[in-house]
Amino acid sequence: MKITREIKTAILVIASILLFIWGYSFLKGKDLFTNYKTYYVEYDNVEGLAASAPVTLNGLEIGKVTSITINQNTGKLTVELQLKTDFPISKSSIASIYEPGIIGGRQIAIYPNFNDKTLAVDGQTLNGDVKLGLMSTVGKQLEPIQKKLEKVMLNVDDLLSG
Repeated sequence: MKITREIKTAILVIASILLFIWGYSFLKGKDLFTNYKTYYVEYDNVEGLAASAPVTLNGLEIGKVTSITINQNTGKLTVELQLKTDFPISKSSIASIYEPGIIGGRQIAIYPNFNDKTLAVDGQTLNGDVKLGLMSTVGKQLEPIQKKLEKVMLNVDDLLSG
């Protein structure tokens, strides 16, 4: 059987369209052949968390943040997590925003609850928590010292002007 020029062209066009679709999804960070689980977490404040931030479980990166949207009814921020793990995550697991170091953005760590045997299903909302970073902790500790220093400076100013 002889393959005509039109059939060769059709095969080439179909192959290039499939390659384009695979390349586009690869550049967006999604693998077509991997099953992902999607979970949602609601926060009052995401404190610098960005889309494509890593999601970790005991220090191992298991997924990423795909989107952050504002809930129109409650005003809270809904974060969509895309995980590619078979590790059983329970309904009462906590997804906590934390700062991994001085330099770098925020990440989400999932702390599983091993006592809860009911597993979270795809599309379920997990509990959220925000942990203070190093700079926030230092800032909160320096705030009372700054207020005391301002009072001392006012007293010194009054003493010198008197």
